[in-house]
Amino acid sequence: MTKYAGKDLLLKLGDAASPEVFTTVAAQRSTSVSINNEQIDVTDKDDSRWRKLLEGGVRSMSLSASGLLSDATVQTTLTNIAVNGVIRNFQIVFADAQTFEGAFFLASIEATGEHTDAQQYSITLESAGDIVYSEFSSL
Repeated sequence: MTKYAGKDLLLKLGDAASPEVFTTVAAQRSTSVSINNEQIDVTDKDDSRWRKLLEGGVRSMSLSASGLLSDATVQTTLTNIAVNGVIRNFQIVFADAQTFEGAFFLASIEATGEHTDAQQYSITLESAGDIVYSEFSSL
């Protein structure tokens, strides 16, 4: 089984131009992605003891990332997105060339600075529309 380095899971922010260009959010140290599917339970008294689920529940994607505040442009851009409640396009790129792309709402941004450490940021994104999944094959 192929192993992948955590550094190769990247979060990229779109520039809102046409065509849109995506740039890696600078100085990431940690990125976490969660894909969620809401269940629709359609079990009734006439069914067996096994629960029945209906396809088509609400889907969502959540993402959290954190890193070092090493680029004032990135901090300013992310803060402006959060303060203004703007929905922007992001890409999540995995080392094996899987890509998720779509509109995300920046639900939270936090900056921290310990006395003896570098300033750090953390953000949380929530999907705000359709997410396009792409898987590139080397064949």
